Amino acid sequence: MSANPMSHEELVEAAEELAPLFRAKAREAELARRAPDDVIEAVKASGSRLDSPIQRALRDIQTASNHVFFDRESRYADYGRILTGQGAQSLLA
Repeated sequence: MSANPMSHEELVEAAEELAPLFRAKAREAELARRAPDDVIEAVKASGSRLDSPIQRALRDIQTASNHVFFDRESRYADYGRILTGQGAQSLLA
């Protein structure tokens, strides 16, 4: 049994309902990107070695937070458009 694809209108409606969540997730990603800085400052130079677990965690967080889903400008812009009655533009991507 195949699923029926969503119409454009259904996609827009879904994007508008989820925009506040997407905006919040983008903010969480932004905060997660900043968190390792405090840890690295505390462990000084030893945290910057390539074989350091802290360095690995920092790279993982930076890589994951660069995913298009977490693009702060797109998420915030869509949220603002929805609040002003303009509708989402980027439709989840």
